[in-house]
Amino acid sequence: MPRLIARVILMTLMAAFSSNIAHAATAAPQAQTSALSANPAATNAWWPEQYGGWIGGIGGPILGLAGGFIGFAAGTGRWRSAVAATLFGMFCIGVISLIVGVIALLLGQPYAVWYPLCLIGGLSTILPPSIWPSIRARYAQDELRRMSSLDATAR
Repeated sequence: MPRLIARVILMTLMAAFSSNIAHAATAAPQAQTSALSANPAATNAWWPEQYGGWIGGIGGPILGLAGGFIGFAAGTGRWRSAVAATLFGMFCIGVISLIVGVIALLLGQPYAVWYPLCLIGGLSTILPPSIWPSIRARYAQDELRRMSSLDATAR
């Protein structure tokens, strides 16, 4: 089932990007030239504004789902290594995204390029380290409860 969902998402993204490319190729060259000359930052943009929306629109829900998994798993006291790996992965992706976003901002990239990267990077860099102590304490409480339960049954 997860593979099917991943394939559907991938095919949807490919269709969306290919339709944007086909539309851009069929547009009048004169209209493109006038639009680019009106916005000088758009001539050297890493990607169009719509791709920035896609990055935020896909990256945000992925981070939300990861956060939901972390909250569920830590709340029930299960999958400690998966929670730690998810938090570490979120942090690493956040640092990379934040660095790239700051570089884009310093290079004068348009808002649609640097903002999604900085937003996702900032949240992914700040949230995992801030919630890790409480998650670690929750797992420690569960471990102590299990150990005391085993000690009580051994008597």
